Amino acid sequence: MVQRTVRYNGQSRLYTTATLRRICEQGNGNAAELNLLLINTLRAAGLTADPLLLSTRNHGRIQTDLPVLSQFNYVAALVTMPDNGEVLVDATEPLITVGLLPERCLNGQGRLVDKTGGRWVPLVPKQRYLRYTTAQLALDELGALGGKIKLEHTGYAGLEAREQLAGSTEQQFVKNLQQRWPEWTLTGPVFKNVAASQQPFSVEVGVKIPGGETPAATLYVQPLRHLGEDQNPFRLEDRQFPVDFGMPHEHSQTIVLTLPAGYEVQELPANVLLSLPNDGGRFQFNITPQQNTLHIISRLQLRKAEYSAQEYVALRVLYSRVVAKHAEAIVVKRK
Repeated sequence: MVQRTVRYNGQSRLYTTATLRRICEQGNGNAAELNLLLINTLRAAGLTADPLLLSTRNHGRIQTDLPVLSQFNYVAALVTMPDNGEVLVDATEPLITVGLLPERCLNGQGRLVDKTGGRWVPLVPKQRYLRYTTAQLALDELGALGGKIKLEHTGYAGLEAREQLAGSTEQQFVKNLQQRWPEWTLTGPVFKNVAASQQPFSVEVGVKIPGGETPAATLYVQPLRHLGEDQNPFRLEDRQFPVDFGMPHEHSQTIVLTLPAGYEVQELPANVLLSLPNDGGRFQFNITPQQNTLHIISRLQLRKAEYSAQEYVALRVLYSRVVAKHAEAIVVKRK
């Protein structure tokens, strides 16, 4: 109800600029104003709701051992449910699901302001950032690929995709995909669960990837070079500060590749399973021949929201191995 009455003006604030009645009349407000309105609405409905003061990611971390008011710049809300479970809520983002805070708010701990004097609350994300790509591709004797690709986005990835679509059109969303794959021809996009925020947001497109001009006796195919990780985001050899993703991430690709008639596999990339120390994450790659098809599975899991500076080297090496594996070619030859 709050989001239908008042729109977020994009300002992270700790204080209101006017009375809440005046904010409703204006129809827009800052983070403190929207979430205090939300708290009042929830209390009127008989729920226990209290302000949660925090610092957004671009404002810096709160020093919980010696906090000062200037370290805070945002107000969210904490709701205590009838079963004593606690839910963090925020009214600034209309596309976000209940129980999720905007990514900008995932920053250490927040301070609950209630009748007991308050306490620190960990701002732990309830969902991951999950991207899952499935592809049904057929290879021809020219080395061209054709078929369908489905891109699924869940959790914070789903929120990100919905926000991108809400800020443009379906045509622009597909155009952005085309910029990612400039050599491909994309057709017939089908969007699903655009408004159903509890379900994975997905888009399915037909694809045609050009090959050579004449049939080849030997074909080299790199499907994950396009659909997986193609570069390491960690360029520096060393790092003095933590790597903060905000939430755990997972990126998965499943590809069924059909070989052209009269061809067989000559060489396949080796299967691999790599893990980060202390169960911080892992990378799994598996490729299985089945008659005239290849079933390819790649799964990168980053199980922590934050990695310390000491864990940076292992994280960087893992990404390097992922990029290298995704660049390896499948070699197919004519029988």
